[in-house]
Amino acid sequence: MKRTLALATTIAVGAVALVAGVTPADAGTGGVPGNSDGCGNRSGAYTACVTVSNETRGFSGPGQTARAAGLAFVGGGLHTKGHTAAAVWAFDRSDFAPAAGWLAGRCRTNSGILNGCDLYFNMTLAATATATGSNRTLQQDIIHESHNRAISFHGWQYYKKNNTAGEGYGHSCSSGNRFVSCQYVNESGIKDYRRFNYRLTNETVTVKITNFIDQRLVLTHNPRWGGLVSDARGETPSTRLANRELNSSRSIAPYLDGDSLPQAYWGALRPVDDDETTLLLEYRYQRGHGREGDTYTDNTVTLRLRIEKNGRPDTKGTTCVVGGRSAFSRVICTIEGLSYSGNNTEVAISLGE
Repeated sequence: MKRTLALATTIAVGAVALVAGVTPADAGTGGVPGNSDGCGNRSGAYTACVTVSNETRGFSGPGQTARAAGLAFVGGGLHTKGHTAAAVWAFDRSDFAPAAGWLAGRCRTNSGILNGCDLYFNMTLAATATATGSNRTLQQDIIHESHNRAISFHGWQYYKKNNTAGEGYGHSCSSGNRFVSCQYVNESGIKDYRRFNYRLTNETVTVKITNFIDQRLVLTHNPRWGGLVSDARGETPSTRLANRELNSSRSIAPYLDGDSLPQAYWGALRPVDDDETTLLLEYRYQRGHGREGDTYTDNTVTLRLRIEKNGRPDTKGTTCVVGGRSAFSRVICTIEGLSYSGNNTEVAISLGE
């Protein structure tokens, strides 16, 4: 009875958490710096400026995402057309580290009688993750998987054309990186000194497993990521529960008392441009000893999480399948909830009788 009540309570709490998603307190577009140095304000000639906010996320811990754990970028390759003066600078930090803020590029005409300015500006992932809180392995894996293709920005301000959107001035962004999306936020400044604001985002995946069986659940194969890149910071490390049982994502402890509920997490980044990705996790129950049971020894648990391009879990393609010696000695795997919120896809499952 105690286990049944605990399961019901956990499912109820999990449902509330899944509705809210993993969106942390610092989610949002971030604070846009004020117009400065000709970026959106008068500087003596026509100007165009592009600013970019690093709002990528990574895992700050199991089940928790944060901008401070996101990807690190470097900027470069500013090109301009015509008789222009150019500047590139960071409002906050030159290495465009996670949560550090903004990077900007600007072009400016030397004379009001010229055609105006036209700039191209790009950035790539930093080859080494030097920022505090960043994960070097994750950074290198994303660089490898994406071939570190550049994210390009374009902004222009033409003097001899009408100052209407798409004619006198304009902007664009193109991300060649499979794991990073470039999103237009807004534009600011007066008509002859346009400023175009963008942000970089990515997609995370969270898996939560709760074990209500009095036997240990052990991973039989490394996760099959299916195009995703794992973030080790989102994986539950080996720790001891209150009842002294070791617990981790790879070896989930048995459920022996109500004060030590075994839960484990996985975390990953998924490509933003794939039509569908699939994560496969395979476990097996071990024979117990001491207070542990043995009813479900050698039961296998296979979780297949299928994610659509829009980040939402495929409700038909996402399954949790249990195999065992007979239909009468199998645990029950329940998908507590599937959600997509704050650029995070989440699935939570529980295993019980």
